[in-house]
Amino acid sequence: MEKKANKVGILTFHRANNYGAVLQAYALQTYLETIGVNAEIVDYRSAYLEKAYRGHSLANKDIKKLLRDLSDWPIRYLKNKAFEKYRKQYLNLSKTYLENNVIESNNMYDYFVFGSDQIWNYNLSGKDSNYLGAFVSDKKKLNSYAASFGTYRTREKEYLEMLKRFNKVSVREESGRKFFNEITDRTDTKLVMDPVFLINENKWKSLVNEKKVKRYIFLYTLQGEKTKMKEVAQYLADRTGLKIVEMQAWLRPKPKNFIPRYCDTPIDFLSWISGADYVITDSFHCTAFSIIFKKKFWVKIAECSEISDSRVGNLLHLLHLEERVIGKNLEKWDIDAMPKYEEALDKLKKEINFSKEFVNTIIKGEKIK
Repeated sequence: MEKKANKVGILTFHRANNYGAVLQAYALQTYLETIGVNAEIVDYRSAYLEKAYRGHSLANKDIKKLLRDLSDWPIRYLKNKAFEKYRKQYLNLSKTYLENNVIESNNMYDYFVFGSDQIWNYNLSGKDSNYLGAFVSDKKKLNSYAASFGTYRTREKEYLEMLKRFNKVSVREESGRKFFNEITDRTDTKLVMDPVFLINENKWKSLVNEKKVKRYIFLYTLQGEKTKMKEVAQYLADRTGLKIVEMQAWLRPKPKNFIPRYCDTPIDFLSWISGADYVITDSFHCTAFSIIFKKKFWVKIAECSEISDSRVGNLLHLLHLEERVIGKNLEKWDIDAMPKYEEALDKLKKEINFSKEFVNTIIKGEKIK
């Protein structure tokens, strides 16, 4: 098949039913389109990830867990439908590729961009080497944008050899840059911003929809039902009189002032953040959008983590917003303190400009500065 000119294939976790994953995929695709690139999400469907997000086994479970999973099944089904609708509407997808034929995509693109998200976290991908570019025959086509290892670290020979094939490399976290340079003996790895920062606030706001709830605290946590963040949200609600809107994946009893949201789309996720009086989260992308929308947000970082070691903490440190981390003593918490956006946005602008320059090095073949 004849190669199409000026076409870029993006390989990322776009099939994950995760709000940040699909919104960053949209952001990178959209930014590339604004600079005249024919950008396409490579619709690669990893068997491991498809099972992780869509398969669900009821085997080997006690009766309590079995009943709970059965009660949650309608939510999972409707959430899958919501994400599929979003992907069809907002992502420019290629034809579907599986592990046995993704190699056919080689001739369809001038370049590949791997990222963003934790595509280099081998544990998350089930050690699927295609997320390391194994299917790409010409290593000159291999590039990464804001790829992340998460907390994954290894020195497996196969893993290292595949990463060494990459041409131009950028990662999302400073810890990732240090790790990549160390294992590949390179010094030119760049630190760039997550793709959601590549398109501006007005573009994101053009996507949001209006909510009937007008004043509220938005709570979004990745830690599940046992998180202490609900206590934090309740503490804030008691002092402001506001209700708490919480995105949930489980049918569980809620206090009267909680408004649970079970099957919302990624656009709803954006909209709840955009309209909130306060945002409380431990999520990287919820934090990122809180900054984009200039919200009064607060972040809870796991007590076992140092702020600089977490993805969220790395972002706050970069923008000098470490004061947004909620401490253990809530009585000392100044709930109405606004983030120091003037300094943060000035720093953010510089980082975004650098990130866009890096994209140009891939698309236009320019040298990395």
